[in-house]
Amino acid sequence: ILVAQNWDVLNSFSRIFVTFGSAVAAYTVGLLFIKYENLKKVAQAFHIIGAVLMPVGFYVIFETMGMDTTTAGFQILMSSILFSIYSLSLYLFKEKVFLLFALFFGTRLYYALINGLLEGIADYEGLYNIYAYATLFAGVAYLYLARAFTQMEKMHFNGILNFFGSL
Repeated sequence: ILVAQNWDVLNSFSRIFVTFGSAVAAYTVGLLFIKYENLKKVAQAFHIIGAVLMPVGFYVIFETMGMDTTTAGFQILMSSILFSIYSLSLYLFKEKVFLLFALFFGTRLYYALINGLLEGIADYEGLYNIYAYATLFAGVAYLYLARAFTQMEKMHFNGILNFFGSL
């Protein structure tokens, strides 16, 4: 609350430090704690904090650099960076929490790519149908992922994937 009240007073470095610095710190603390079995839940909490703050931090960095953060290209870039970070983290550390964020940011990247391809199209009815089919395709992908995780006996998020896949 204190940061939000004084946001206009903060200089660029302070804004980046508060957002992106906090995200990196939370992510790093999560990595340090995840090594210890009795601190895994605490580590997951720090990873959640990092995953929530990291997009905000990147937004502040790119906004400070003068990039137009309202374009589809920016959304694709942001989603690609975050998807890459959490996919690499999943590959290196094999923790369930990274799978959740890789799925989330991967889905965000999927919709950002579709939005980028459709940018400038004014036909509302056609766009509605395209997004409906894109969402249907994402749901089918979730269902297939849930099925694949069941066959691999890694049923971490099968309930969530089946739920969102069947919506």
